[in-house]
Amino acid sequence: NELKLPLLMVGDGEMAADLKRRAGPTITIVPKLDFAGLRRAYATSRALIFTAEEDFGIVPVEMMASGRPVLAFGKGGALDTVAPGVSG
Repeated sequence: NELKLPLLMVGDGEMAADLKRRAGPTITIVPKLDFAGLRRAYATSRALIFTAEEDFGIVPVEMMASGRPVLAFGKGGALDTVAPGVSG
């Protein structure tokens, strides 16, 4: 990442292996987080980039409950939970 800011990516989707190969030193990719790790991530993150298109994604709701903004696709459940300019 050109800004040299830390980035935590959580997930083990079909692109994970390729992303791990391409990731620079400031990018950490983990397949999943336990409850304590998830709470720590919510508390220390500046924002969430939610790339999934789900009927209802709980992760954006949990992040907003932590007072953090969410960037999400304008599709799926994000349309019902993420308000442009307010919570995302």
